[in-house]
Amino acid sequence: MHSTPETALVKIEAAYQSGCRRFDSALKGYGGCPMANDDLTGNIATENLIDCLKPQNALHGLNLDRLKEALAFADRVFTA
Repeated sequence: MHSTPETALVKIEAAYQSGCRRFDSALKGYGGCPMANDDLTGNIATENLIDCLKPQNALHGLNLDRLKEALAFADRVFTA
């Protein structure tokens, strides 16, 4: 999903309420879409997606410890 930070949670919630149960996101929101103009600033951050879906009990099988490790690794990779 692509979004601005201001509209990301609204889009996730709308998709979930419409029946979507599979989402694509990117760690820390890195990346983007070459076809999206400035209207959409990039990928929705995985950590924001998870925070939004936690109250829905929709994180079945997700290893949050490994996610934390991946986020720390992303910090090292993208700040180098």
